[in-house]
Amino acid sequence: MKYRAVLLSVCLLFIAGCFPQADEPERDTLPGQEEDPLPTGQEQPSITPIAGTEAQYIDIAEWYDSDSILYITDEGENSLVYIYNLLTGEKKSLFSSDDAVIKVTANSTHSQFAIQTVTQAGDAPVSIIDSQGELLMKLEDFGEDFSIFWSPYEEDKLIAVAYLPDWEQDLYLIDTSDKQVEMLDLDQSFVQWLDERTIVYLDWNGDSEGYYAPLYTFDLETEEVVLLHEEAIATLGFGDHVTLIIERPEQGAEVTTYQFWNGSEQLAEWSVPILRTYSEQWWIPFYDFDLNKRLFYAYKPNRTGDYFEYDGGFSFIAFDVDHGEETVLFESDEHVPFRLSPTGQRALFGPRLETVMDLLTGESNSLIE
Repeated sequence: MKYRAVLLSVCLLFIAGCFPQADEPERDTLPGQEEDPLPTGQEQPSITPIAGTEAQYIDIAEWYDSDSILYITDEGENSLVYIYNLLTGEKKSLFSSDDAVIKVTANSTHSQFAIQTVTQAGDAPVSIIDSQGELLMKLEDFGEDFSIFWSPYEEDKLIAVAYLPDWEQDLYLIDTSDKQVEMLDLDQSFVQWLDERTIVYLDWNGDSEGYYAPLYTFDLETEEVVLLHEEAIATLGFGDHVTLIIERPEQGAEVTTYQFWNGSEQLAEWSVPILRTYSEQWWIPFYDFDLNKRLFYAYKPNRTGDYFEYDGGFSFIAFDVDHGEETVLFESDEHVPFRLSPTGQRALFGPRLETVMDLLTGESNSLIE
């Protein structure tokens, strides 16, 4: 039953995807913005909406590169993934399947993509392709569903969690360069990469209760397990040895402390007002990380409150983990999903990631007509 608790925690982490993006008001200067000015006289390139979307349903799935996105649509009996250039409006088919495509996840360099599908029989195979659409591997007959965790250190390695009946799961270390699949002796459903050979996880299968659990490291070569923190709510690995750990707050606390670490060295702390769920699940805002500028992006509630009744608005911030400085980019009434582009200049926002914003200028455009 601990697996159910983890699923519910993840749902709370990624909830609130049903709200439209608020209008963007005045914004502070983004850290590093002064380093990337446009040449004199050069206008900001315009964004071209995806044509024909009033007649067909699409899901914007992932960034392909800094100027192009991937979107999913159905055509006849096939489910397709298209590359769409935001500046030219050109599209190109990358992947096609008789099964329904439900999710696309890029590796750290956006050179490979894990494409998750669902068959009519209810199976959930995963096709791993390169940036040209060539099939590298196919994962099937492992379980009823998968979670994919690409390594931020090696572009051809990932952890795949295969979900089995009765709330069980198997973990596999996969190397797409030599098509090697290794089953790990670990019974966990949510892992993060700590470094090239180590992953971390919260041990919900132990004696933990509620929204926190002990945090352990797992060595992929030796399978050695080491206790890292006694009580943590969540941990996130971003690459370049930058890790976020959210520890359990004191009883009655008004804020949660987010700790950013580089190995054993703490880089910075960021305080976030608590939105209480009055349950065993803990609310964590939508987030992303720009590894190039080492900026953590997230929605920050403007005050503490009840998650289900909260109407106090959010600040969309960029937090510099090396200097501990927070920059507010805009204010929003809603808390919606977003995803940074590979260079960190743009971000997709919205329930279907249907709005693209230039984070340097604040200009936003809808991709769906």
